[in-house]
Amino acid sequence: MNNENVTGIKETILKAAQEVFSKFGYKKTTLDDIAKYIGKGKSALYYYFKSKEEIFEAVLEFEVNLLRDELFFALEKEKNPQSKLRIYILKRMELYHQVLNFYVAIQQEYMENIPVIERVRKKYDEQELKMISEIIEEGKTRGIFVAKNVQFTSSAIIMAMKGFEYSLSKEKDMNKLEEDIDQLLGILFYGLVIRK
Repeated sequence: MNNENVTGIKETILKAAQEVFSKFGYKKTTLDDIAKYIGKGKSALYYYFKSKEEIFEAVLEFEVNLLRDELFFALEKEKNPQSKLRIYILKRMELYHQVLNFYVAIQQEYMENIPVIERVRKKYDEQELKMISEIIEEGKTRGIFVAKNVQFTSSAIIMAMKGFEYSLSKEKDMNKLEEDIDQLLGILFYGLVIRK
């Protein structure tokens, strides 16, 4: 079997697993459930994955990679660092909305899956820090941003986004979400203090 076929089959399994995990949660999902969803036997899954946990981790990584790719694509269109940062935060929150149902389904079982979730989250956090740092560094180089410490500034932005994830996830109106993010960016870009 060539690599393209293997990749296609794995992707089919991961999409099915995502649906099944979303519906039943991690604990109640069986490999039989996933196999049935794609019309195969459980042994077909074992050809590509060793266990349910491995499939679960692969689903999380698949989600993270889709998120990262969409963020890269959105950033490629922007020319200035301020626009890039704005688009990054907007797109990230929009994508967070899209995958929220999956994460709500596994949230109740979060404690059981901490090692898997933490491994995937750590990889994503590293990628996100790199992406934000590159935007801040570009802004600093071009004389647009004043950032004494790029890593610290980037980490602070990420912490702010994570802090807003829960409340923003409840916002269904994307225009309102955009307004809220613009207010956050206004504080970030211009601060709270009136300059004379």
